[in-house]
Amino acid sequence: MGILIWIYRILTLALLFIFAANAVNRFVALSFAGEVGLCLFIAANVLLFLVVLGTWVKIRMASPIVWSATIFWCLLFIWWAWIERQSSPFILHELHTFDPEEARLEINHFRLQAVLGFSILLIWFAIFPLLQRYSISCKQKELAALR
Repeated sequence: MGILIWIYRILTLALLFIFAANAVNRFVALSFAGEVGLCLFIAANVLLFLVVLGTWVKIRMASPIVWSATIFWCLLFIWWAWIERQSSPFILHELHTFDPEEARLEINHFRLQAVLGFSILLIWFAIFPLLQRYSISCKQKELAALR
């Protein structure tokens, strides 16, 4: 089970890096609120990145800190995915047809993929505190078995 937790952490760090890079590269602030939102999103990415990295290098973090960082990031992930329209990969940015019927099909197909992808990623990030807790309990059981 330890290897799965390592894989989860590596993939989570990679996703956080990709999301932050995407937001920085594609975002153009149209207002002060947009700039604040971008800064909050990047700060949340960095915060969760450090929390995941910290649990990876065995820095003891209290569960409320891990839960708070994860919830904060998930809320900003929701904002970034559905409200921030410039850099979100879940918002349709262009159509590839002029035909109204094909456009409708393309939009429906994109929405289905976006909702499924978003749901999977949100669940992926939201289970981090549970995996961290499980990892700690497994280590405690191993230590108890060695005694």
